[in-house]
Amino acid sequence: MNALSRPARSGLTALAAGAVLALGALPAAAQSGGDPAHPDSVFRVDPITVTVTRGPRPVFRTPKPVAVIDRARIQQTQANTVTDLFRTLPGLDVSGVGVNQARPTIRGQRGQRILLVEDGLRMNNARRQQDFGELPALVDVNSVERVEVVRGPASVLYGSDAIGGVVNIVTRRPENEGVDGTFGYRYGAAEDQNRW
Repeated sequence: MNALSRPARSGLTALAAGAVLALGALPAAAQSGGDPAHPDSVFRVDPITVTVTRGPRPVFRTPKPVAVIDRARIQQTQANTVTDLFRTLPGLDVSGVGVNQARPTIRGQRGQRILLVEDGLRMNNARRQQDFGELPALVDVNSVERVEVVRGPASVLYGSDAIGGVVNIVTRRPENEGVDGTFGYRYGAAEDQNRW
């Protein structure tokens, strides 16, 4: 039992289609209403720049939990490798055996879910997503200015590799003034290594 007959339904369909076409022409008519001969009627809009949190900002003003090891703390800990620095950070665990096989783990996430960045450049890539334990060992701990760790998801800013977090290694900038140098020595016994 249909309330409307076939001719009535087709008439309503035609009426609805006509209304949609008429309403679709309104924005086009509104756009052609300006007079380009009069420059007073045209105005420019300044570009809008939208940034998230990629710019510098204090640690306490970030929306994510961030841990930072600065240069003074790096010298104080006397770490032998960057992996040793990772072990001093809260929320960052290191798993693996051997100097070149230590893998950072943030909140249970590791491998392709942790992004390693050195001076803004991605260290882990598609070829080395699962097993990149040697990557932190490639960075000389004496050249590190600070280590920043973002715990938790940061994929919006850094891409799909940052589901578990981001480890950002910032190296020291060279100084062009004066003469500079460092001196150090190492000794080791029974799998214990010390450096001064």
